[in-house]
Amino acid sequence: MEQFRQKIKLRFRLVLLLTFLTIAGIILLFIFKPMHSQSHLNSVMFGAQVGSLIGLIAVSLPMLFQYAKALKDINNLKRLFIKENDERTLMIRYKTNAIALQTIIVVIAIAIFISSYFNVYVFGTLLAVLYLVVIITTITKWYFNKKY
Repeated sequence: MEQFRQKIKLRFRLVLLLTFLTIAGIILLFIFKPMHSQSHLNSVMFGAQVGSLIGLIAVSLPMLFQYAKALKDINNLKRLFIKENDERTLMIRYKTNAIALQTIIVVIAIAIFISSYFNVYVFGTLLAVLYLVVIITTITKWYFNKKY
């Protein structure tokens, strides 16, 4: 259980660091607003950036509270351990991730095909994203095949 506690402490610190960096990012966005020639594009991009960062904080805060609660009380730590190591939950997570990754690859491939008729920059960006996803998938698959 002590090993799991150390793992949760590390996660807590990393999520806390991410939260502070995200808050710093929001502050920097308000200081250095993006400037474009089109004011409506400027406000849309700014809103998307700030909204994404606020969403990241909204996801990280419950994690921080969960980890802090688990670190304070051994019973909560045991509950978290059981929750994270439950075989059914792990299988659902792995299956979900596998199907979601395959779906993302197919959707990006369809978007690449469609975007090729409209904009070469969007086409190139989506193609680069698809290559990156496939490369990361291949590397992680190779890594876990070697590890297990």
